[in-house]
Amino acid sequence: MNKYLSALFIFIVFLGIYYMGSFTRIPFADCVGFVLTAEKEIWVPTADATSHFLYNNTVILVKLLTGLNAIEASRFVVVTSGAATVSVIYITLGNLIRKDWVAVTAAVVFGFSFSFWRNAEIVEVYTYNTLWVSLFFLFYDKGFCRK
Repeated sequence: MNKYLSALFIFIVFLGIYYMGSFTRIPFADCVGFVLTAEKEIWVPTADATSHFLYNNTVILVKLLTGLNAIEASRFVVVTSGAATVSVIYITLGNLIRKDWVAVTAAVVFGFSFSFWRNAEIVEVYTYNTLWVSLFFLFYDKGFCRK
């Protein structure tokens, strides 16, 4: 099977799993700040350790483009990022190891790991961050390790 078709399948499966288990209300106090920033549409102009510049601005952009409320826009960004991360891990490992069953197993184990699964279902920046980190490793492999 084509690895990109397999990655799409993995993405859809994990998107469904994470979406079904994800929040419909703000789960705890840490999340309130992210949702409030998105609801007020306060664009974050600075990037520092506490501003979460990229995450907050992406949620606001999704909110404006789709017309969703701040909670649903945050839910979309978190759940989609989590599912996409699992797919990118599968593709990266498939490129490195060249054994499909190992890549699928590692991606599924990562996707179902307690910490990642938990963070893929609440309003937090972790899955969005892991998406960018996993994309970095994928492009690093493609750009510098492959000819």
